[in-house]
Amino acid sequence: MKCIFCKKELNEKDISREHIIPKFLGGEYVIHDICEDCNRSFGIDFEKKLGENSVFQFIRAFYSFRYRNSKNFVAPTLKLKQKNTVIRSDNEGHLLMFTKPNFNFSEMGIEVDQMESQENIDAMINAKINKHKSENNDEYIYEIIRDVKKLKIGEPEDFNLHLDVRILNELFLKIAYEFSCICLDSKYLDDTIGILLKNSIMTDDYDFLFANESNIKLSCDRRKLDFCVKKVAETAHQNTINAHYGFPLIYCSNGNYIHEIQLIKKNNKFFVFIELFNIFKYKICVSNSANNYDYDDGLIVKLTTGRSDGKVINKMDNSFHHNH
Repeated sequence: MKCIFCKKELNEKDISREHIIPKFLGGEYVIHDICEDCNRSFGIDFEKKLGENSVFQFIRAFYSFRYRNSKNFVAPTLKLKQKNTVIRSDNEGHLLMFTKPNFNFSEMGIEVDQMESQENIDAMINAKINKHKSENNDEYIYEIIRDVKKLKIGEPEDFNLHLDVRILNELFLKIAYEFSCICLDSKYLDDTIGILLKNSIMTDDYDFLFANESNIKLSCDRRKLDFCVKKVAETAHQNTINAHYGFPLIYCSNGNYIHEIQLIKKNNKFFVFIELFNIFKYKICVSNSANNYDYDDGLIVKLTTGRSDGKVINKMDNSFHHNH
């Protein structure tokens, strides 16, 4: 078995776990056809960019995702006219809207959200005092902030997020290439388009691919995306009110989501179709030489992964149109 990126022969020590759809987006299907060095060289930076993307932050918060290797639930960054507003998640995954603290050392005062705990207030005060000491080299600084003012709940505002098409293309190209490699035999590592996709992923240079969009199509259901985003803000605001008056907290959604990837042969070409969260859809040609492989036209392989009723779905179906 060879690494699908550097083509190095893999032994047990070199093998790395790779999620075709990133784990932090809810992908559960793992492959081992990639070496540790290749996975580390571009995977970490790539997932960092995706994790910091505000669109995916809101989607993950909507479906009650946790941060990677953490028990904490995702809470998105909210950019509103009220620049002192922030969303947080409690230990159960309920989102709440908070007001960022405002410190005034001249009056020894601090403004905080009315739902803020005393423990967090004390921690913020101590951190602010230590930062002030460090920046000003003062021997003496106010050790006590006497006035703590609780701010009122702010109203949520309508807003739309900028959709970074480039980062979406990077994500889908990586998924399409890895899926093609595991579905087709080792000949795909020498496929002309396969090599082009691989080199683009490894060098982070997608300009040539994006310049020729005849074999690439990306679509987004903005209505569903906007609903998801606004639902997060509205739920966080409602939970803030509910918590203040002692009412039960609510979730954004039931947490169920589905991702699907399909490999299809048509007119001597292989295409990969990808659908994430029923919001993003992507089609890309991954080979112009499909007749070199022993498959009939039609659906070749389908991967379905996600979550339903709290249970993980992870199904690979390759019983379609195969001549063997």
